[in-house]
Amino acid sequence: MLMNKKALNIVTILIIVLAIVFTYFFVSNLFIVQPNTTDVVGVFTWADFYQIIALVGGVAGFFVSQAWGGLKSILGRAIFFISLGLFFQNIGQTIFSFYAIYWPNTTFYPSLADIGFFGSVLSYIYGVYLICKMCGVHRGFINSNKIKLVVFLVPIVILGGSYFVFLKDYLYDPTSPIKVFLDFGYPLGQALYIALTVLAYIVSKNTLGGMMRSTILILFIALLLQYAADFNFLYQSTSDSWVLSGSYGDFLYLISYTFMSLTLIKFGYKNQEFMKKI
Repeated sequence: MLMNKKALNIVTILIIVLAIVFTYFFVSNLFIVQPNTTDVVGVFTWADFYQIIALVGGVAGFFVSQAWGGLKSILGRAIFFISLGLFFQNIGQTIFSFYAIYWPNTTFYPSLADIGFFGSVLSYIYGVYLICKMCGVHRGFINSNKIKLVVFLVPIVILGGSYFVFLKDYLYDPTSPIKVFLDFGYPLGQALYIALTVLAYIVSKNTLGGMMRSTILILFIALLLQYAADFNFLYQSTSDSWVLSGSYGDFLYLISYTFMSLTLIKFGYKNQEFMKKI
């Protein structure tokens, strides 16, 4: 079943309504619960359920992917893997919530939840790579030194920020190789998908008459929000300041999931627009 305009409208409204409801409960909880509470089953239960937005957006993205040809086309495959990345986020959040409810004193990073979280990073990288391929990067469209400079500087800035926050005084722990891998893997992977998205946006004016340019810009913002949420989580985890029962860190994820879900829906609307032109 492909998503027509009516279905896209329904899913868009559902995502927005869910985001408003969860935001309302988050703001309400700010004035009810003590900042350092660990009551994950009480009024902060929303923190264990807001990832339903990622689930709805990811599933909708799979249908949007089919509208663009699914795994048989480059764009369809790109949307599929970006949707898979959002779906992986839902898996990671679900596992994380399970830990928070049943084993609140266990180690949250690294944990099995990182299968979903790091899986999303890899999926985003491949999805954005395919968008770059669709935009003609592999055919040598990067013929400007300014473009090369921007693409070079973006990951340098991101990695520089990660270095000064996480890795400047990093102590290698040979007894925890998974943590070491993730400590370096997350910022490297996120820098890569951000840089690839910038590249895709720059060259997208040559693709489908530039009709995908605004959507790729929105995708860049969505991935930037995802990066900000992950950056904050790593910062709070390494400083032991992450609040299990919900905090601004969870709200950052709520915003990023909402924006990414709406981005995937935007690809669906672009498909409707494209089909009218052919």
